[in-house]
Amino acid sequence: MFSGIGSLFELIASDVLSLGQSVVQIIGDLLNSGTFGGGGGGTVPPGQYPLG
Repeated sequence: MFSGIGSLFELIASDVLSLGQSVVQIIGDLLNSGTFGGGGGGTVPPGQYPLG
């Protein structure tokens, strides 16, 4: 019983992590195109998102 619950939690955790990474990439793309792309003077190249 516990092993079943544990594997279920692992499945959910990995799904949440991959979903979170996708969301971060989408937000980063939006920030890059909105802030750095049009404004100029952005120090972060496309595809590289500062953490924090």
